[in-house]
Amino acid sequence: MLGSMSARVLSRVSLLGLSIAGSFAASLGACDSPACGVADVQARLDAASPGAVVDVGSCTMVGELRVPAGVTLRGSGAHLTSEADVSAVVLETVAGSTTVLEGIAIDSAHLGVEARGEGDARVSNVTIDFATGVGMVTTASSATLRDVVVRGTVDETNRDEGRWLSVTSADAPTHGVVVAAGDVALERVTIRGTAWVALSAGDALVAGGRAPIELVVTDSTIGHGLGVGVSSSAETLSMTDTRIEEIWSGVRGWPSYAALLVDGAVTTSATTITNADGYGLVEVAGRSEHMGLTVEHVGDVGVWLGLDVEASLGGTSRIADTGFAGVLAVEAARLSMDGAEVQGVRSLRRTVGVSGAIEVGDGIAAIRSPLALRDVSIAGAARAGLVLDAAGGTMPMDLERVSVSADGAGLGAIQGTVNAGAETLSSAPMAGWDVGITRLGAAVANDAAFRGSLSVVLAESPPSTGSALGVVAPMY
Repeated sequence: MLGSMSARVLSRVSLLGLSIAGSFAASLGACDSPACGVADVQARLDAASPGAVVDVGSCTMVGELRVPAGVTLRGSGAHLTSEADVSAVVLETVAGSTTVLEGIAIDSAHLGVEARGEGDARVSNVTIDFATGVGMVTTASSATLRDVVVRGTVDETNRDEGRWLSVTSADAPTHGVVVAAGDVALERVTIRGTAWVALSAGDALVAGGRAPIELVVTDSTIGHGLGVGVSSSAETLSMTDTRIEEIWSGVRGWPSYAALLVDGAVTTSATTITNADGYGLVEVAGRSEHMGLTVEHVGDVGVWLGLDVEASLGGTSRIADTGFAGVLAVEAARLSMDGAEVQGVRSLRRTVGVSGAIEVGDGIAAIRSPLALRDVSIAGAARAGLVLDAAGGTMPMDLERVSVSADGAGLGAIQGTVNAGAETLSSAPMAGWDVGITRLGAAVANDAAFRGSLSVVLAESPPSTGSALGVVAPMY
């Protein structure tokens, strides 16, 4: 499915083209004592047997380290600085063993931590500051990050600088955490300050299907950076009690994405997307279930569901203070909303099709997309609360206890037929289609009098998705 979808919607572009050389270059450097010399620490690591712990206390080290499979490198306030163009710390793994890094702060000129191999890697109580390239990448069979902070150099004071217009790994902190393979869990992880993608799982725009990755994110904070917060084509992605916040567009000319999800199975619980300059949550293909999802204070569409997506939003999900549309479904397989609210959608003019810019400000719009709404309230949409394409197949029994309010000249709930050439929806309601809808405020009179047409979106994903992810190379 994704192969045909990509040909129709997305660029055939590899996000990372991961090719990790795995080179290692140890160097002597200043330290607090001879025992803290990086060469001495590396010798201790090389001599350690699987299951052994190499404790470096609060040492200050300069150089790079390789932790053999099954060995633990432990610090208690230790600090490692790497100025080389290679990984500051490499965690080797083999099947049946666990390699551990804990209690160390890392300052890396390029790549902070790399986990690789057929075993398990665990990183805990570690801070990674990186100036260029990637904070951490894992190609290991499994990896766990717990109480980890990954920080690039993008922040509120420099986010609009011209140096981020076109970045590579050689001159900017492009990615925070890259998951290229395996089963990976992030727990109490903070990722911030990146110029391209904060958390990347798989090659999101590659044709050919979902990546064999299982990613679980819990109680984490991702954002305060440019471009994309979470990009995923993982086979399964789960996010619980996670915040994606402060995702900036900068001066590049294409918008930001708090989350850009392509294919795979996605579940979220009590996850919040807030303060994104561009889009909130964008899904293309795949299936998802969002319980207690909050998307608020975003510059563009709050939730955009594209080609073949099967999605459900429930558990008091809330979409508020968005632009263009709160929830937009185009060519989706199915959208179900149960116990959700959409409030406050600003009218914006955007170029999203072939006929030029259109102005939209809708609470929920479903074009060629089956829709089911239960216990849903829609209020404060600048243009219309609910816009349904009759071709989507939504029937009266699919709308239960739906309230739509409007103010001024705003519309409440409109059903019609789409003219693809004109990119418009003309009012053509089926008899009894709205029996499950309660209109409030100005929606009562405005809907009864409406006989015109509305501009609608026919694009199955935002036109800038390829630009948002692009190709950042060389990565290493």
